[in-house]
Amino acid sequence: MSRRVHAYEKAGLVLYQPKIVDGSGVTETWSFEHQVAPDVLQKAQAHAKAAAELAEELAASHADELLAARPWKCCVCRKEKALQLLQHPVPYMKLLQPTITDLPGVVCSSRDCAAQHQQEYRKGLGGVLSERQASATPFYMAGAALLGVAAVIVASVV
Repeated sequence: MSRRVHAYEKAGLVLYQPKIVDGSGVTETWSFEHQVAPDVLQKAQAHAKAAAELAEELAASHADELLAARPWKCCVCRKEKALQLLQHPVPYMKLLQPTITDLPGVVCSSRDCAAQHQQEYRKGLGGVLSERQASATPFYMAGAALLGVAAVIVASVV
């Protein structure tokens, strides 16, 4: 049984769409297009592990750019300048347009803030993060829960 190959699959186009909400309520959304080899895309569509690896790779390629986009405030303590970007890319490789969504957390240098962000993220965006990020893209966590993907990528300002 053969499956129909769409034009975007031949081109290997994958969208990476991060949305950051910082501690002061500043929200910014991006959409990046990535050309991916057709065989890599097909593998990511067939295997969850390959999809997660591709999502992590594409998200990591934008980490420094996203962190440097503006002077973010920590999404946990809401006081300090954010110096780290904790990414949680979730791949949706079987959509008509393969897409990776991400709700990165921007946190200060405090290990406590980073740990609290990770804990809240793992709880399904309860507490601190749900106030700012969960309502922004409710489909995101539903997809993440279904896929069981909680990859974390960290970028820091030196």
